[in-house]
Amino acid sequence: MRWTELPPWFRFAIYAIFLTILVLLLGSYALALDRQLGWTLPQTLSWLGLLLFIGGAILAGWCVWLFLTAGQGTPAPFDPPRKFVVRGPYLYVRNPMMLGGLTGITGAALYLSSPAILLTAIGLFIAVNIFILLWEEPDLERRFGEAYRQYKAAVPRWIPRVPK
Repeated sequence: MRWTELPPWFRFAIYAIFLTILVLLLGSYALALDRQLGWTLPQTLSWLGLLLFIGGAILAGWCVWLFLTAGQGTPAPFDPPRKFVVRGPYLYVRNPMMLGGLTGITGAALYLSSPAILLTAIGLFIAVNIFILLWEEPDLERRFGEAYRQYKAAVPRWIPRVPK
């Protein structure tokens, strides 16, 4: 049996395990850097951070679910959905999964009072934009053609809006 013939949820579970390990390692390095720098973000923002973390995780999880069920694929760029997904949060913003992930990381930074994690979120936002512009959007146009071009013209990349 080939890897792509395995159920999408199983493939995603494997990716998620590796991603979780990576995030935990990077987070521990960021917290160690905070200790070396000797400064933190205000503790008064921790409640907001918790709300952002939970909201971001719910949004990203919803998007993953849509990729697995409606898209018949995974969020991994090397194992993408086979069907074009335009439902749920994808009706309002083109990159809700990335938005959820970045919101969650920003929330974690505020909750943990970590400037290093906040700087990581900013760096990731820049990297994600480059990835989207140079690889993801051209790939989606190749794979889904005019349907994606119309979607791209109607739905904003980052700031959600109600569809017409």
